[in-house]
Amino acid sequence: MSLPRPYNLAPPPQAHGSDARYAALHHGDDDYDHDHSHSEGSSSRPSSPALATPLDMMNSTTHLVERGDLGADFGPYPTEIVDLQRNSTTRYSAAYTGSETHDNPHEKAALLAVGVGTFPKTNAVPADWPVMKEVGARVDGDGDDDLVAPTTWRGHLRNVFSTRGAVNVLVLILLVLGILGLFVIWPIVSFVVNPKNDLGMQLMNGTGQISNPLKMREIVDPDTPDDVKSRTGFDGKTYKLVFSDEFNVDNRTFLEGEDPYWEAVDLHYWPTNDLEWYDPGQIHTEGGKLVITIDQKSNHDLDYISGMLQSWNKFCFTNGYIEVSLSLPGTPEVSGFWPAVWTMGNLGRPGYGASTEGTWPYSYEACDPGTLKNQTAPGGTPLTQADGKGLSYLAGQKLSSCTCKGEDHPGPDPSVARSSPEIDVLEATVEGGEGIASLSFQAAPFNADYKFNNASPAAILEDPSTTKFNSYLGAEFQQALSALSTFGAAPYGGQAYQTFGMEYHSGDDDGYMTWAIGSQKRFTLHSEALIGDETSGISKRIVPKEPMSIIINLGMAEQFQKVDTANLQFPAKFLIDYVRVYQREGEENVGCEPKGYPTQDYIQSHLNAYSNVNLTTWADAGYTFPKNSLIDQC
Repeated sequence: MSLPRPYNLAPPPQAHGSDARYAALHHGDDDYDHDHSHSEGSSSRPSSPALATPLDMMNSTTHLVERGDLGADFGPYPTEIVDLQRNSTTRYSAAYTGSETHDNPHEKAALLAVGVGTFPKTNAVPADWPVMKEVGARVDGDGDDDLVAPTTWRGHLRNVFSTRGAVNVLVLILLVLGILGLFVIWPIVSFVVNPKNDLGMQLMNGTGQISNPLKMREIVDPDTPDDVKSRTGFDGKTYKLVFSDEFNVDNRTFLEGEDPYWEAVDLHYWPTNDLEWYDPGQIHTEGGKLVITIDQKSNHDLDYISGMLQSWNKFCFTNGYIEVSLSLPGTPEVSGFWPAVWTMGNLGRPGYGASTEGTWPYSYEACDPGTLKNQTAPGGTPLTQADGKGLSYLAGQKLSSCTCKGEDHPGPDPSVARSSPEIDVLEATVEGGEGIASLSFQAAPFNADYKFNNASPAAILEDPSTTKFNSYLGAEFQQALSALSTFGAAPYGGQAYQTFGMEYHSGDDDGYMTWAIGSQKRFTLHSEALIGDETSGISKRIVPKEPMSIIINLGMAEQFQKVDTANLQFPAKFLIDYVRVYQREGEENVGCEPKGYPTQDYIQSHLNAYSNVNLTTWADAGYTFPKNSLIDQC
């Protein structure tokens, strides 16, 4: 079956020689006379046909391809298989033994017309043609042959170990080593070289939340002036700044998880029968100050609302000097506000009664009746005060050195006494038109009638003209080793600011606590003030060794001082300009997981007590006190 012509043209006149080839390309093979009756030089040769246009040539070529007359001998499967010599010794010397494959006159004419030329009648392969080998063999010069016939393994091996390959491998090795060094080796070396600066789990607080990384800041505030980054301690040693917050960034808030070092709590501080509810919304930063606002607003069935800021389980320090600059709420003429800055051991969370039962305010290492409930030995009679009341209503030291081995204990060993002591930087009150700061160490177990050794040099009133011993010595839940010190009427209502500081260092025999207002020391307690008491059957207490967190709050409670509700002005603001913590140079120890006094695992394994504010006892949280060798069989 013949294919239709590409154009409906009249049959062309006869052509000879090259003209015939040209005509065949233009008109197709049906009009070409294979029986040549004229020679190329004949005088009877007809005139040449009209030149074909490129389009005509293209259509004729297409027609030849469709019929198989053009290109049939080319391609991957030619109609005539070429038998090639198999044992050639050179790349280009294989002899061609087949016959000419392009004898089709129509194809020759078409190829000649498009400029390909004629095919040589020879059995030799041109020197510059690549020679095909057996099926599956590589043809030199064909870059695609690896897809069909890959090179041998020796060739690949030679390519892999080229100079370029070696450089690539070297760069890859260096890149891997760099990544390992940055993310694995460097953190390990940094921790080993300077472990004191590791804050342990500071990004995660006791309730398991993670601080917002977008609000992370340095542990030493960049806004702290350089000239206050070191100081000479009251002990004559050089102290280095290890923590500071200047509160210069406005509009900071302190909801759960918002700040790496602080959290504003949401609770009623029932242990002291406070009149206010602590709400996180009452604390923010403004004008370069931390602002805690107390207001007369109904909240949780209470008539007042205020704020408490804690660094519990976020920032802690062991030994050092803490200083705050502040302006107090209200005026020194009207009593009622109870602003305070204080520290407490991290094993107790302020306001969470289940966590503080059996830990606060103990600071005790002996194994004797001082660790027991009501400070009473087995079979003994509970001690009483001079007025007949019981001396102690405490549940006993839960984590004492009497703890039996294998019992629930934060470590490092059950024989190491653990607790949550309290040292107050100040609790402010007013009297006679001026401010008075209560400078105190809250302790347990208790001396008989709460009377501690206040004879000098155990306890020193550094400036008797401004400072005196506090007549309040304690009650059934705490003993107060305290002094009262005046500081004038200036630092109130944001009109002026005053610094208050407390420096302490733990030690069995040379421990001390010193309080200062401004640059002046006011009150010092040495270890001798904490000696034992034969009457109450206790041994010496100790200057705290626990990691201490910081608490800043503004409350009101009748049991602290008279609340003059008729004359107090609301809202009132407690303003903090900065908080700074210093430690002896070379003895820096910050973090809530210090060596020898861990807290994190214990808190996480008793999270119910540290996260549920409605639980008031350890048993309420579902836990039991560990066995005590004085009263239990270990």
